[in-house]
Amino acid sequence: MNMRSFFYLTIIFLLGQCCLLAQSTQCGSSFSDDQRHQFLNNKKAKSPTNYRSENTIYIPVKFHAVADADGDGRVRVENVLDQLCHLNENFVDLDYKFYLKDGTINNVDDNTIYNNPSSAAGATKMAGIKNEHGKNAINIFITDNAGTGTSGLGTTLGYYDFNQDLVVIKRSVLANTLQLGFVLGHEMGHFFSLPHTFNGWDFEPWDGEPVNSNLSPGGILNELADGSNCENAGDMICDTPADYNLGFGWDGCREYDGGCTDPDGELLNPEEDNFMGYFLGCDSYHFSQDQLSIIQSDYSSPRRAYLRTSFIPSEEPVSPVTSAVAPSDDSTAPFYNGV
Repeated sequence: MNMRSFFYLTIIFLLGQCCLLAQSTQCGSSFSDDQRHQFLNNKKAKSPTNYRSENTIYIPVKFHAVADADGDGRVRVENVLDQLCHLNENFVDLDYKFYLKDGTINNVDDNTIYNNPSSAAGATKMAGIKNEHGKNAINIFITDNAGTGTSGLGTTLGYYDFNQDLVVIKRSVLANTLQLGFVLGHEMGHFFSLPHTFNGWDFEPWDGEPVNSNLSPGGILNELADGSNCENAGDMICDTPADYNLGFGWDGCREYDGGCTDPDGELLNPEEDNFMGYFLGCDSYHFSQDQLSIIQSDYSSPRRAYLRTSFIPSEEPVSPVTSAVAPSDDSTAPFYNGV
């Protein structure tokens, strides 16, 4: 059986409403065995005190801008570059700088990838494109549709495919200021082996009923509010507070006071602005120090050897164009696209 494991980031819109209300996720009930193994190795290898490198680390990325078979619906180049800037902001604490591999964005015209990248056919096609155009880089496919969760909780905004080792982002995310800095940062957290802060509650967010079981709906040990079992429960990261997917259905990024308690009856106090949670609309997001250390361990692991190149891109700023040479003001150009 093909155990393709997707991390899905999804969002729900209430019919008749204009505002963004909630998010949901489709990740399977837990890490696959391979994912869990990778994460635990990274956790074991993480530095306990210092996660910042002394030198800037340059990481190549290859964006694949996907259109339909006729070339329609492709994301704008400006939106991709904006996303790259946000990605660098997301990882500034590690001094990671992401750059365009070969200085280019790869254009793809394919109906299957554009409409249904999470299908078996879509995944196979993306793997081929990755091998042809995106070797030695993080591959990010920007598609019109990233798939819909099987539980009907929402529309998928993005996911990380562990087996194919690539990220898919829905095109509309790059034009949405609430989602632009968050969605890819979240999926890149998965790329670098991080689980959700609410690991085990991915398919079934807390429904308002008392939590009486020590196990989450996904069969993962529930993390307690006091953090006493944090090493082996929830996301297994001790500097991220317990979270039972409380961002799902919560109104924006305001402080959570919804009354969820752990099996001991203690109130939960989740971290709303953590990248790996599901609270939407925060002014900014962050990874915790332990999360950053695990990301650093993943980057240094054998699995990521293909990213560790000696290439250093130029950081010279590009001079802006101040004026057009032709046509002059109030003149008529013979060709519509001649400047």
